[in-house]
Amino acid sequence: IEAGPSDEPPPRAAQPEPQQPEPPWEPASVPRLSSQPATHSARSSSRSPRRPSQPPQLALGELLAKGGSGASVFACDFDGAPMAVKLMNRAAARPDQVETMVAEAELCRRLHHPMIVRFVFVGIEMGLAGSGGSHIGIVMEVSAAQALPF
Repeated sequence: IEAGPSDEPPPRAAQPEPQQPEPPWEPASVPRLSSQPATHSARSSSRSPRRPSQPPQLALGELLAKGGSGASVFACDFDGAPMAVKLMNRAAARPDQVETMVAEAELCRRLHHPMIVRFVFVGIEMGLAGSGGSHIGIVMEVSAAQALPF
């Protein structure tokens, strides 16, 4: 008896799993925010008052996202509260990018809604230990992912 064509499809070659690209910014090398920034501008919501002389002290953690003009990193304050920090290196940014980020911070400062993460602080001249430059940083709360109610 001759074997005829099989009804089963031929076995497929194993597909290699896609490789995650290496981040250009190593999270392990992320510095801490300096405790003594040269100058800064503090603006905050009424829910979290901060005096300009008291910027939040944060330990920066893993990289959340990186774009053409900056990066967002996970951070914690010294009380353990999770934060997200959007950073832009002033020396590497065009003047219009700096103006746009400052305008974004001002808009975030004025937004108050239960479904929007809370603005905490904007630093116009934030020092990052070991970075050799000044940064603009927008600090916001981190919200647990949840479904929207609509």
